[in-house]
Amino acid sequence: MELTRRNTVLLLTIGTSLAGLAADRVLFAGSASGPRGAAAAMSAEPDPAAAVFKGPAEHDASPATVAQRLAMAAGEDAETGVPDAMRMPEAWAAALRASKAAMSPAGKARAEADEAPFNPRLTAVVSGPDGARAKIDGTLVRVGEVVSGWTLVSVGPRSAVFERSGERHEARLSAR
Repeated sequence: MELTRRNTVLLLTIGTSLAGLAADRVLFAGSASGPRGAAAAMSAEPDPAAAVFKGPAEHDASPATVAQRLAMAAGEDAETGVPDAMRMPEAWAAALRASKAAMSPAGKARAEADEAPFNPRLTAVVSGPDGARAKIDGTLVRVGEVVSGWTLVSVGPRSAVFERSGERHEARLSAR
């Protein structure tokens, strides 16, 4: 069996991975790596970078383990009683609600438009001597015009491409 370039690369990758695993086991066997070493030791002086943000209230020394930190940061789901480590802290949610309430009506409309998903319905593509147009949600739109904060940048035979802040979205004609 002759080794192809692909098989050689595969064997070298596997060999390198096994060598790295062996080095990890031999060189770092006594240190705090891996699942057994996951608990952080508490020092006499608290590390400000490791402190858990608790809001404007007092800051205590951080807990010893990652699990304890997550338990402190997590709230509980009212229905299941399961802690949710990814939930936004209530202090942040209150500040967000207050900032939205303080916005002007135009600012609120712009914030809601930014949060709403952009899902235009392309129903027709029209080409003519004055350029291509796309029929979006019942309205003919030319390249350069804005729809829901998105600018139409190109019209293809079966699609229209929109852009906003460097993000692109392509609407396609549906097959009937």
